Amino acid sequence: MAHISCMVSCNGIIFRGVETVIFDKDGTLAHSLPFLYALGRSRSRYLDAQISGVYDPLLMAFGIEGNQLHPQGLLAVGSRHENEIAAAAYVAETGRSWIESRQIVAQAFTEADATMGQKAAATAPCEDVEVLVRSLAQAQLHLGLLSSDTTANVEAFVHCYNFTDYFDFLAGVDEVDKSDRPACLQFLQRQDITPQATLVIGDSDADRQLAQNIGAIGCIGVTWGWSQSYTIKGVEAIATHPREIQLA
Repeated sequence: MAHISCMVSCNGIIFRGVETVIFDKDGTLAHSLPFLYALGRSRSRYLDAQISGVYDPLLMAFGIEGNQLHPQGLLAVGSRHENEIAAAAYVAETGRSWIESRQIVAQAFTEADATMGQKAAATAPCEDVEVLVRSLAQAQLHLGLLSSDTTANVEAFVHCYNFTDYFDFLAGVDEVDKSDRPACLQFLQRQDITPQATLVIGDSDADRQLAQNIGAIGCIGVTWGWSQSYTIKGVEAIATHPREIQLA
């Protein structure tokens, strides 16, 4: 199937032959910082209620320091499963078996998550990202959304903010893991997407890794979803605001 090819620019860097753009969700499309910060504290508090003394170490492991959440930290970038494994390691240090540690963490996370309400409602789109997404969709580029969040949360976000008509495909980590190269390539093949004509837009090293894994044209690292400055190494361009990404 023939696809429309466009040029996309970001702060003087031109990406030619772009047919597909893959977006990340949290920190890229969705303003998730307040929600994730509260989630990390809640999970740490519930787990500390069962295993006294793990509160502060868990906050540090999640990437929470004071009133800041590290944009490249475990909570911001990792899946729930990865966060559970990291937390279970702290519990296991108390002498409990690995299976028991996993069970304790899973229960604490479930209880903490239940206090947070619907994630989609609490993570509105970042300023002007809808303008960017709409402009790319109107150019007839294929748009996708791949996230380390669950597919259910990805779908909820898209539906909650009327992004449904913009995206041709979307998936969470339970469907395809960004770090799993074969799985990503197989997923794109099912969508009839050419990796070498694909541009990735995201806020973390995981998105840069995705671009490298699939042999994409490149990756635009975005920092507009966070309150602190940080570096995304190895990306071809950096955008601090959605308006900096345009059709060339």
